[in-house]
Amino acid sequence: MVGVVVALWAAWGEPAFAHGGLPHFASVVTSIEPAVPGTHISVAPDGRYLRITNPTRRTLVVLGASHEEYLRVTSHGVWLSTHAPANYLDTGATRHAPADPGPDPVWRQVSTSATAQFRDDRIRWTGSGRPDVVVREPHKLHLIRTWTVALVVDGTPVAINGTLS
Repeated sequence: MVGVVVALWAAWGEPAFAHGGLPHFASVVTSIEPAVPGTHISVAPDGRYLRITNPTRRTLVVLGASHEEYLRVTSHGVWLSTHAPANYLDTGATRHAPADPGPDPVWRQVSTSATAQFRDDRIRWTGSGRPDVVVREPHKLHLIRTWTVALVVDGTPVAINGTLS
């Protein structure tokens, strides 16, 4: 599931290990299919956030884990779909996600920057403790899983693919 805390920052901050400093976790983008020229998509050095910069004239929409429209990123800013279930996961919010986000998103502008940085549980380790393979061999790099975050760019489906190691 996608867990999201939308944060819009100009800089990443200090590099660190993913998931609160636990070693052996790194999330990286391995491909963007099809490519989206002019945009920049990356994972924060600590692996907790996905960062998308879209200075182009195209409209880029990030889809949540339930395939709902979640974030809209343009050269004029970032908009959040207020009814997207992704807003209610991992935010510490006391209210519950709507049972039906509805067919049409309700957009609220959250930034005038062309960059969105957001937490997404698809790209990071969220389990309690370390995976068994990491416990057995803590000094080796292990592929924990592959991940995909879906986008729509001017009506064209796009996949951000990556690995969690």
